[in-house]
Amino acid sequence: MTGLAVAMKDDDEQRQHIRRVVWAGIVGSVAHIILLFLTHELGFFRGEMNAIVGLIAFQATGYVAFFAYMYSGRNRQHADPSLTMPLLVWATTAILVSAYFVDQVRLCVMIMFFVFMVEGAFRLKMMDFVLLSLYCVIGYLVILFVVKEQFPENIDRTAELIQWAAFALLTTGFAFMTGEISKIRHELERRKRQNVTAKARMEELAVKDELTQLFNRRHAMDLLRQHKGLADRGAYEFAVCYLDLDHFKQINDNFGHHVGDLVLKRFAQASMASVAAIDHVARLGGEEFVAILVKTDLETARKTAERLRVAVAAIDFSDIEPRLKVSASLGLTMYRTHEKPEALLSRADEALYASKQGGRNRVTVI
Repeated sequence: MTGLAVAMKDDDEQRQHIRRVVWAGIVGSVAHIILLFLTHELGFFRGEMNAIVGLIAFQATGYVAFFAYMYSGRNRQHADPSLTMPLLVWATTAILVSAYFVDQVRLCVMIMFFVFMVEGAFRLKMMDFVLLSLYCVIGYLVILFVVKEQFPENIDRTAELIQWAAFALLTTGFAFMTGEISKIRHELERRKRQNVTAKARMEELAVKDELTQLFNRRHAMDLLRQHKGLADRGAYEFAVCYLDLDHFKQINDNFGHHVGDLVLKRFAQASMASVAAIDHVARLGGEEFVAILVKTDLETARKTAERLRVAVAAIDFSDIEPRLKVSASLGLTMYRTHEKPEALLSRADEALYASKQGGRNRVTVI
């Protein structure tokens, strides 16, 4: 993925995070306002209208602060850029503060907690649910004791404790249920990542040689056709360099096939380090390789081929077999407009044959 694509993806995810905060703020605030006004109109709210305005402002201030923090981009520093847990803690705090002002139907206010828990079910872990539930249940109990101390005439202790116990049990069950949902979600995400990894691996195996990790013959032909199309439209020139490791059969015979495999691997590493980032190296089979040199003229291609030859001769095999030395013969040719890839490779093969006939370990240009 290019840097631009990554930046665009990050920006899109950041916009989603901000939209989530805005949406949570709107929904939470509207539900909060409706509930407060209903309790006030029905006579269950202990306080004047300015208290309701203060509670609404209190909740809104928190959401505005979250929005500003996300808009600044600092949320990207967190493991969860959505700030789900802090948002739910704030929403729960707003519920608890409101519950302090409501008598008799306090449980109705606290039930709003489950609305926010549903939102967290798709983002939080089991422990997060447990901690959030404990905070809410204990906070609810603290509110009851505070109201009992300050307004004993407004509270039926037995009824309130029964409601609190019911809320605690319901919250416990809900926390475990949402926790299970979270586990299922994480498992699905894990399997999705495995599928993506497996798909990427299959795609890689379809275009790469398993031993050397260079492109395989099939993909090399696809690349040749792609560059042919661009070259035919005058986009650029390109060259093909056919490579063959000299006396490779003797390496297998004298040192064993496992050493031969190591030679091929190290050749692959050396060849990739010797060409430009836009160039391609592929294994056609056995000890035969092809390098597609993109956006180059003949002289530059000749220098690259010579660099390849020198790099192969310089590969150090002392850790495997001190007597082992490897060289390569190379055949280089430029693409000619409108010719078939097979004809291009055939000409490069002729140049390679000339290098072998001329004594090997050299570059021949046709």
